Amino acid sequence: MLHEYKMKKYLTDQCLFLGIGLVIVAYFLYLFRVRLWFAWLLGAIILLPVVFVCRRLLVLPLDLLLGKKTEEVRFAARTDARELQFFREFYCYDPRSH
Repeated sequence: MLHEYKMKKYLTDQCLFLGIGLVIVAYFLYLFRVRLWFAWLLGAIILLPVVFVCRRLLVLPLDLLLGKKTEEVRFAARTDARELQFFREFYCYDPRSH
């Protein structure tokens, strides 16, 4: 099954997920401000999965800063065709290819 996401919607979802995660971490830092070590530990536990899910969004500014790149690639005939698909406005994910 091939999953396609429109890039604007995908990045918007990533921004919302990251924002909600940061709000939750800030809330726990405020809620447990008396026990600051516990608040930081709880915040780190919550923030790790959020950063993992939003990793593409977090490296996007670095990618924009570095600019366009050109690489020469060669495809083997043994590679399945669905792994070679790339669309600028879509983010494609195929769980069968992993």
